Amino acid sequence: MDEKKSLKEFLVTPTGFAVLTIVLYVGTFLLMALIGSMSNWIGDGPVLSVISVIVFGFWAVWGWKGLSKIQPNIFLIMPIAGWILYFVIKGFLAIFLGVFIAPYQISKMIRRYLQKKV
Repeated sequence: MDEKKSLKEFLVTPTGFAVLTIVLYVGTFLLMALIGSMSNWIGDGPVLSVISVIVFGFWAVWGWKGLSKIQPNIFLIMPIAGWILYFVIKGFLAIFLGVFIAPYQISKMIRRYLQKKV
């Protein structure tokens, strides 16, 4: 029981937060490598497609939130083609940025949760 408590206390410290964040970044990049190499194991079948959609969707959510924070809150008037292009570009940027934003945000959530428990 003391080991669990000492781990929680460690993860709440700034050093523990940094370690947790680094572990999540390494895990994210290993997941990217795994998805890239899965096509050699199982082919380009539906399983790989489903896994890729889930992972990219997860990254897109965090990236979209990050982009929305830095984007100005103004109303744009554009034609339909402009809106489609806007959402396509923002979607690709969200997936790209989500790879970097998601591990950090998840480690912040874990730290806040552990601070309440400790």
